[in-house]
Amino acid sequence: MLDLGITGVQWYARIPGTIGGAVFNNIHGGTHFISEVVKKVKVLDKDNKIRTLSGKALGLSYDKSRFHDFAEIILSVEFELFRGDAKRAKQVAFEWAKRKSLQPPRSAGCTFKNISNEDKERLDFPTTSAGYIIEHILKMSGYKIGGAKVSTSHHNFVVNDGDATAKDYTTLVKLIQKETKKKLDIDLVPEIIFLGEFWFGNVPGCQGGGVSSTPFEERVVWD
Repeated sequence: MLDLGITGVQWYARIPGTIGGAVFNNIHGGTHFISEVVKKVKVLDKDNKIRTLSGKALGLSYDKSRFHDFAEIILSVEFELFRGDAKRAKQVAFEWAKRKSLQPPRSAGCTFKNISNEDKERLDFPTTSAGYIIEHILKMSGYKIGGAKVSTSHHNFVVNDGDATAKDYTTLVKLIQKETKKKLDIDLVPEIIFLGEFWFGNVPGCQGGGVSSTPFEERVVWD
């Protein structure tokens, strides 16, 4: 598209996934969200009827859309792009692709949403980054539970250090949430969508139930 001078999606270069997934979670690159260019979406609803929804009807916000709450399947998406500065757009795409290539492999991507600007101001933090909290406040860089490890290069990533299980991953996520709540009175909300049965109590943004976990004190391994 950029070769044709069509711009508007250059901020999402090298973000893995599908078009449907991009709309489902309203992906973002920096301060830009895919919602900026979504014109309408065709869906199959729970009554097996095909409907067309406007972009404004999708409830798109930070890592959120109506599809989190409604039993609808995204069939197609129509974008409203525009002709712009193709040279500049290519440079932006290249820069974002380079940044993505440097992110930790063997992970599910950023683990937590960033905190609000209100909490940033309340705590007098230099950034809203969840990674800042994990590295500088919790001091959990390199922390491991089983095969799941807080990345030492991007602290909002939990990586598979070899043989991590879903239980390892979720136990580490819950520990980070627990310590953040205790130290800062903030509920860190996962950016990851968990499929299957996971128990997170009443933590905002976490749903599911049924899996018990070995107490984390018995599973911790320091790197």
